[in-house]
Amino acid sequence: MKRWMRAAQAALALAFGSGAHADVTYYFTSPLYQTVTNYTPPCSTGTCTNLQTGAGINGWFRTASPLPPNLLLSDDITPLVTSWSFSNGSLGLSSQPVRPDIRVHGFKAATDAQGNIVQSIITVSRWADGAAGPHATDALVDTISANTHGSGSTMLNALCKGTATVGGVGDTCIMFGTHANITSQATYPAGGTWTLDAPRPAFSATALSATEGFAGTKVLVFTVTPDKPSATVPMSLDWRTVDGTASAGSDYTAGTGTLTWPPGNRDPQRIEVTLHGDTTPEADESFTIELSHFIGMAPGATTQATGTILNDDAPAPAPPPTVTLGNATLAEGHAGTSLMTFTATLSSTPTAAVTLQWGTANGTATAGSDYTAATGTLQWDAGDDLAKTFTVAIHGDTTPEADESFTVALSHLAGATAGASTTGTGTITNDDGTPPPAPGGVQPVPTLSEWAVITLSAALALAAALLRRRPA
Repeated sequence: MKRWMRAAQAALALAFGSGAHADVTYYFTSPLYQTVTNYTPPCSTGTCTNLQTGAGINGWFRTASPLPPNLLLSDDITPLVTSWSFSNGSLGLSSQPVRPDIRVHGFKAATDAQGNIVQSIITVSRWADGAAGPHATDALVDTISANTHGSGSTMLNALCKGTATVGGVGDTCIMFGTHANITSQATYPAGGTWTLDAPRPAFSATALSATEGFAGTKVLVFTVTPDKPSATVPMSLDWRTVDGTASAGSDYTAGTGTLTWPPGNRDPQRIEVTLHGDTTPEADESFTIELSHFIGMAPGATTQATGTILNDDAPAPAPPPTVTLGNATLAEGHAGTSLMTFTATLSSTPTAAVTLQWGTANGTATAGSDYTAATGTLQWDAGDDLAKTFTVAIHGDTTPEADESFTVALSHLAGATAGASTTGTGTITNDDGTPPPAPGGVQPVPTLSEWAVITLSAALALAAALLRRRPA
């Protein structure tokens, strides 16, 4: 036996053991008859009744609580049905009062997530002679079906072509035949509808919110109200909290409980959830209330409500930006001075003023002869994230020399922290030709062609001297 069936039967037995009775009713209405074929008078035995053109199948069955959700059409819900009644417009069959000739072929129903029936295959019958049986082949039987899955039919004075034990009841006709003169039959197309007639609970709001507070606890109240009372039996449902982005224990207190309404009552019932205050800045958080285990009532349009815990703590201040200084390069020029530009940048927009100091320091370049030593201050106002620049004067000359450099360092940062680099290098590139070799350095060795020129020049000079010394 399926787990859902065992649980449903246990709940049903508990309900009836406590004196309650069925109070959840499912109503069925078929499309109008598509075809009607009636018997040919005279009719000497059985149910000699015409079926009415323009009629259809109507009926109902009851259970002690709503059907489980998400049933399949192959699921037999007969053990959950406490009473039923179906009519074909001319004949009515009912479970009450109990009769020995009434048979149930099975109640099969598929349900949605709220337990509403979306498909059904239901057939009930009676032996036309009114006897309990046993019955022989071709005994007359009346049948009514409540089908949404494919077409359905009803028959009076059908010929039973086979019997079996169904649901523990023997002598149940499971195969129906017709007789041209004595059988009345009607068929209807697919499309029958089921309506659940039971009180349904509704949340006063499907989404509630409250600020958490800075300390202690506060209560978020959910209200559940049935849309109508139950006339004769108590109604109840269970509820529980379920974590979302909020966590039970730290953000709120987990809870479970049962709401009950006595017969004739539909007053609002409260679900109270305790919220925990803190001073930690964080995003809004949420949890849900879930309703389940409906007794004497059916699920409403929604079985969940959301509780949102609103953050009321100031957000943590944004970290201060970092400041980074870049390098700079400039040709020195042949005279006068030119300006080398350094750039300082922030990593993010400051929320408060940022200030710093900068100053130069010698490297291979010397203050006074190669550049002018300098210091200064940079400032950003709150909201200003544009790059800031400053300049250092470079002295020009015509002396060939190697490239030279100095440094600029940032200090006394306020409102910002050091970034990737707070020291920039200023490089003064030489633009005065090749510098002389360093003293004591290695002299360049003439190439082969240079030796040839030197040798030829010396030989020519010697020859000229000899010619000048010859006597006339």
